[in-house]
Amino acid sequence: MTFTMSKNVRCVPMIILADLWLSLCVLTVILIAADCRSHPQRMGVMNMTWPLTGLYFGPIAGWLYRTLGRSQRTGDHAGAHHHQHMLGSSGSHDVSIRATLVSTTHCGGGCVLGDLIGETLAGAFSLTLFGSKLAAGWILDFVLAFLLGIAFQYWSIRPMQPDMTSKDAFLAALKADTLSITAFEIGMFAVMGLRLAIAPNLTIWDAGFWIWMQVAMLAGFATSFPANRWLVRAGLKHAM
Repeated sequence: MTFTMSKNVRCVPMIILADLWLSLCVLTVILIAADCRSHPQRMGVMNMTWPLTGLYFGPIAGWLYRTLGRSQRTGDHAGAHHHQHMLGSSGSHDVSIRATLVSTTHCGGGCVLGDLIGETLAGAFSLTLFGSKLAAGWILDFVLAFLLGIAFQYWSIRPMQPDMTSKDAFLAALKADTLSITAFEIGMFAVMGLRLAIAPNLTIWDAGFWIWMQVAMLAGFATSFPANRWLVRAGLKHAM
């Protein structure tokens, strides 16, 4: 795996730094996943969401998980107290910020997983649509991100409302996450388009490609945040 600077130039120090950074991100994912396995979240789908967050937030995801994730464990009163101290959740405004952060992380989990699968498939099999690799990749990304994002939301609704029918839970998931998923993908595609203009020769076999993907996912998180905040405030999405 290499960090391609241009068509004919490769920078060895950047290759090493890129590989080290991605290795650190993978280590963060493993550590969060191990902690979630030992101390499961109250909402089962978050046991997948928090490790996935490490893929694009890197070590920062570890801090987010310790601050927000541990307060969601069953009976973890110490974690809840720590969370209140860090985010000041005694006020309604701060609770909204906390709920939006977790909800956006949850939304991002499904989107990130879909985008990773989509980009890997599109790159590995050189998929095209109407002769365009870009169109094939982006459509596959969006479809998979949407399906998995709705699935993540569905898996969060069913435990909270076990009496709801599967159909109603699915419709509620569509209502809750369609806007936020779309917002996430818009932010992500904007950075991916920038990457094509700056480094068009990067492929999935280059570490630089995945670092660009991380930046794109962070942009998606940023554009999805206001959408999630509005959805939670409007009562269209449960605060998490």
